Amino acid sequence: MKFYLSLKSQIILAMLSVSLSSVLVVGAIAFVQGRDAIQARTYEQLVSLRNAKADRVESYFSSLTRQAIAMSETAQIVEALKAFHKAFLEFKALNSSTTVSEKVANFYPNYFIPKLKTSLARELTAESFIPTDATALMLQYQYLLKMPLLDKSNYNALYLSWQTTLESIAEAFDYTNLYLINNNGDIVYSLYPEAALGTNLFNGVYKDSAFAKKIAFLQASKVKSQAEIVDFEPYYPALGQPSAFMISPVFEKGINIGFVTYRFSKERINDIMTYGRKWQDCGLGKTGETYLVGSDYLMRSDSRFLLEDPESFLSLQSRLANWTLLEQMRRQGTSILWQQVHTLVVDEALKGKQGITNVLNYKKVESLSAYMPLNVPGLSWVLIAEISADEAYQPTYDFVRIVTGAVMILGVFGIIIANLTANLFIKNARKYFKS
Repeated sequence: MKFYLSLKSQIILAMLSVSLSSVLVVGAIAFVQGRDAIQARTYEQLVSLRNAKADRVESYFSSLTRQAIAMSETAQIVEALKAFHKAFLEFKALNSSTTVSEKVANFYPNYFIPKLKTSLARELTAESFIPTDATALMLQYQYLLKMPLLDKSNYNALYLSWQTTLESIAEAFDYTNLYLINNNGDIVYSLYPEAALGTNLFNGVYKDSAFAKKIAFLQASKVKSQAEIVDFEPYYPALGQPSAFMISPVFEKGINIGFVTYRFSKERINDIMTYGRKWQDCGLGKTGETYLVGSDYLMRSDSRFLLEDPESFLSLQSRLANWTLLEQMRRQGTSILWQQVHTLVVDEALKGKQGITNVLNYKKVESLSAYMPLNVPGLSWVLIAEISADEAYQPTYDFVRIVTGAVMILGVFGIIIANLTANLFIKNARKYFKS
């Protein structure tokens, strides 16, 4: 059975086909061109942000390096290091009392280890942290446990006389701690007392830390006017918090007498990378961010999403991330060293390349990304600037909705107009044939 359209229907269909197909073709062309333009504009913005952030991070580390070198060459630091080293050696001839040894030994299982386990999801024993050296025991008894023992000693007199000066330096440059270390590897002074105070970095509890290894490297190099960065690591004396250091050797008359070291704040890096948490003000919308990643594929700055909504972020990552790392993030409230970012753009940047591309980010969300390696001596870090594809292309999706609505409205009016036109055509045709 064949189906025939009436002449009127054919006219209506023809008119609608021509008008709607024209709208759809124009809309499709506009959509593609608009999407390409938006993508180009977004990449241009991401590249601009990436480059600006790279300049700021590199300048920050360059500033830290200059500060460390300048500090190591000041007469004040040379004098302080010599004085603390001399006072420290005076304790070498002494033996700690049984009371001191017992009090310090009890501090570790009763306070230090529980605090450390709260911060780090690791099996740790107090015995591996208790110092055995009498000098370390006495210094920690006095300054870590805050028990009076050395009040009348030369060391305490030095400590009190230098504390205000060194504290003002640390506060001025936002250091979280400052250390003086003699050429034997002994931590002879710590601005804020920690469990490493008085210990030896070459053969003591922390000899395997990246911090200790860098001290050994600088001692062997015997080069003046240099500074070395120690990348972030979970630093046990700071209760396992991710910590990074800057170290510079101190020389007097051409002889290395020790090292000045400071732990710098991760918050300074976060402020640079997160715009002071004002992402939207900088054109990154609701899903854009810039962040740093190390050669181990772990973050070196905090994730925007962890800072904005920790519970939602951790809930999402619980389905994606390594459980141990996720637990560390939950305990410490930071993604530094705990958020894996093993993505194509990180791989490319670690190879020394820079560029732009679409990629699945560490949240498994399709994103537009701009990437590059950082030029910071001693660090193998890369910088990523990205925004979700959905947010970037939102204007094109809005355009599709507008075009769809326009087609529907045009279709309705088109049917009405085509119907009127067809009726008029048929009416005139009938008159013509009758005549």
